[in-house]
Amino acid sequence: SGTNLIALLAAYDNQAQSTFFISNVSVEQSFSRRGIASHLLNACLTEAVQRHVATLSLEVHPDNQAALAFYHAQGFVTKQQRPDAILMTRTTGLPT
Repeated sequence: SGTNLIALLAAYDNQAQSTFFISNVSVEQSFSRRGIASHLLNACLTEAVQRHVATLSLEVHPDNQAALAFYHAQGFVTKQQRPDAILMTRTTGLPT
């Protein structure tokens, strides 16, 4: 009926560190592998550039191999690894 949530990306602007921290990227399973998450990340990147933010960052559980592969393909690199999470970052192309 057009009223169901199929995907979301939640992020906040940490102005003190010039970074957008992405706290959630989710796509309903029946809509996965259609480029929706990529589209959401690109929209987030565009918003970050418009706000003059230099970096996108997020955390991924070490066991989530699909997410790690996806974020690597989107240009994210591992910044820090903990037992419970991997911190990944991507520059927006703006100076830090």
